[in-house]
Amino acid sequence: MDLREAVDRLDEQQRIVILLHYFEDLPVRQIASVLNISESAVKMRLSRARDTLMQNFKTPDEGKMNYGTI
Repeated sequence: MDLREAVDRLDEQQRIVILLHYFEDLPVRQIASVLNISESAVKMRLSRARDTLMQNFKTPDEGKMNYGTI
């Protein structure tokens, strides 16, 4: 899955803030103004969207240590 496809699968609120922030390069303050929500709401949506995207791209072995012999 590519990044754009993963972003398209986000729920609408998360997708909009990701698109505005990362694809349109708008600052949090401006996104808050455009969407008529608080800056903290924008930050929370960005955080949740990033968490969701990370879960989509996380490999099963990521974060595990391999203690096998060298």
